[in-house]
Amino acid sequence: IVNFIHYTDTEEYKLIHKLLCEKTNHLVFLSSYRVYAGSQCPITENTPQLIDVVDDEYFLEHEDYAVPKSKNEKFIVTESGTDNWTIVRPVISFSKRRLDIVTVGGRTVLECAKRGEKVLLPAEAKNFVAGLDWAGNSGQLIANVLLSDNTKGEVYTVSSVQNLTWGEIADIYSELAGTEFEWVNTKEYCEHQHGTRELPWILKYDRLFNREIDNSKILKATGLKKEDFVSIKDGLKT
Repeated sequence: IVNFIHYTDTEEYKLIHKLLCEKTNHLVFLSSYRVYAGSQCPITENTPQLIDVVDDEYFLEHEDYAVPKSKNEKFIVTESGTDNWTIVRPVISFSKRRLDIVTVGGRTVLECAKRGEKVLLPAEAKNFVAGLDWAGNSGQLIANVLLSDNTKGEVYTVSSVQNLTWGEIADIYSELAGTEFEWVNTKEYCEHQHGTRELPWILKYDRLFNREIDNSKILKATGLKKEDFVSIKDGLKT
């Protein structure tokens, strides 16, 4: 079983985890690369998580994605009493249904291209490595994790590790879709994109981190190699 559902309530997930583990010989739990703090580069599976290093109590109590992922992970590893699971932490996976860049939705990117309008992006993020990959690469990695008994009880970051910056990603969009981008200061970006002067958590605790990944652990476990993956540019073409 590959469980793609996101559970914001760890108490709810505890019951579901037990049921799923009883009904399968291998459960793959979808966490996220967003659990990682920005304190280490490149990122490995042992990189500290936000929940362990952030002292923003309001964030820890109210953030509804990275924090619950971490809490569910900790339950699985330390309290569940099960051993037939694997935790995977995919980077952002794009496909024809999702083509986000920084925090701008893919539909907006393509609609602006059609209208000849520029898409605003935060200049602060331009030279940071983006946690981004084509969904076909992510799927191939997860499938190979699922089909191996040696991956049970382990945690893997899911990425083909092309480690392009957001600026390089934007250049590919411009080449393939004709999208024009304007890099502005973060305050202007927030006011335009999110309607607020405040820095959204998804920017503060993810997109403005350097998300360079070391995927040596998952490559060793799956036997996949660099040449087995599609480039981000070819993925966008697809």
